[in-house]
Amino acid sequence: MTIEQALREALEADGRTVYELAKATETETDIWYRFKAGKTIRLDTAAKLAAVLGLELKPIKRTRKARS
Repeated sequence: MTIEQALREALEADGRTVYELAKATETETDIWYRFKAGKTIRLDTAAKLAAVLGLELKPIKRTRKARS
């Protein structure tokens, strides 16, 4: 599951209106209309959304493949 998929699911479960979401994240409503329509959002906007929804964006450690 991608970050965007997880955020979309959490947003759907939250049930806020686009206006309420924009107000809570201090962003414009058009961002959320586009996001709900399948468009992407910037990382800083995703972080605001995660915080409002009670989620946390955390980096994960990836292992590098050895070069041949």
